[in-house]
Parts: sequence; C-alpha cells; structure tokens
Amino acid sequence: SGRIAILGQENRSREAVRRTVRRLGFEPVVLCSSAASASGSDNSEAFKMLILTGESDSLSSMALVRETKAMFDPQPPMLCLLPKEQFDDVSALRQDTTDELIAKPSSFTELFSVLRLFVSNLPGKIPPLERRWGGYRFLMQSNTVEFGGRRVQLRPDEFDLAIELFAHEGCTVARDMLWDAVWAKPWDGKSRMLDTCVSVLRRSLKLPTNGWELRAVWGAGYRLDGSSGREGSAIPYWTPSSIRA
Repeated sequence: SGRIAILGQENRSREAVRRTVRRLGFEPVVLCSSAASASGSDNSEAFKMLILTGESDSLSSMALVRETKAMFDPQPPMLCLLPKEQFDDVSALRQDTTDELIAKPSSFTELFSVLRLFVSNLPGKIPPLERRWGGYRFLMQSNTVEFGGRRVQLRPDEFDLAIELFAHEGCTVARDMLWDAVWAKPWDGKSRMLDTCVSVLRRSLKLPTNGWELRAVWGAGYRLDGSSGREGSAIPYWTPSSIRA
C-alpha cells in the first residue's frame, strides 16, 4: 500500500510504530532524523504519510517538526505522537490540516487503533483486524492468538514471526529475511533470538499437537508446514524475493 516514514529518536516508541505500520499493510521506513531522508532513503517513491514519535522535550520535538516540514515538499499527511506536556509548544507550528497532534498512546492496542484510524484515510485497502490459518486466529492489535479454546499472549516479535511463518506456509523463509521483517535489521550470524522465538512458538501455540511442523532448514532458514484452509493468505502480508519453495 506504499511507504510510511517514521521519524524520532525515542527507540521504544519508534519500534512500536514500525511494527504497527507493517501490520497495517504499509512499508515502514525508519529515519532517525528528517535529514536522513535525503541521504539514506530512496526518494523515487513518495511517502504516503509521516509519523513523528516526538522527542524527550518540547524544543527537540519542535526542531524535528521544523526539519520535517522543510524536507518534504509537497508534504504528505503528518501525524505527531507527543507527550501531553508538549502540546501547546508544538501546536504553534501547525500550518495546515495535514498536521495532526495526538497524545502518545499508552499501550500497543491503543496505538494500533489510532494508526489504523489514520491510515484508513489513505489510498488502498488495509488488512483486517484478525487473520486465520487452520484453527488459529491472530488478533493483530493485541499480539494475541486464539486456538482450541485457548488465548495465548505473545511478545510483539514472537507474534510478528508467527505471522511471517504462517503467511508463507510451505515455503522456506531465509533467516535474514525473517530478521529484516521482524527486527528490522540484518542477522549478525550469532544471535540466537530467532531460534529462541521459534522454540517459544512451537511450545506456546502447540504446533505439533495441532498438526503443524515448524522446522529449521539447514543453511537456509525456517519452514512451517501444516493444515490447509488458510483464510488469511488471501491478503499478502510480506513477500520477500528470496523465499525458497
């Protein structure tokens, strides 16, 4: 559905926004500053929206807003997520109706709902609030999976990894592709985080018990095989170029 730029230095907020934007069907492009958009980003395709996660103080947030306004011409719709105490200072910089200021949501569920409301005004169709594969129901706004009368709460990275694997059932997905999709960084070849998350998914989602096999493919990545009837597969979540069938 297009790219959405995410700007700001606050890592936790930025990461939560990145995950949300991806689940909403857009490509998140994280920029540590608006100046990075000129040197580190491909400007051949315009951003559909800008999301500013704000800074630790009003002066820094105001500087970020000014830099961003100066960098993008024409400016796409811009949403600023700010601490309440910064509202008065930053609101003075508003120049047109494409700028929106809201308080930083206090939970991932709230953030997902807010961003879903804003991106629903952009061109294109956004994914549904839930996706299903076999007997599994994934609730996109809460990192929750329901199956067999159970409700399992996953960590955000575990949930995103599960979505990637289920969306590409029957394919071997390369480790570096999974790292890029879930953690937005290249695999360093040493971290065991991916393997740990895979083990958690096998255990928490009772995959073997429910007829699913999640296995490592030596020298390649991971592959999930299981039931058919993939209701969620009608909407592509992410299709890397180097998936090995």
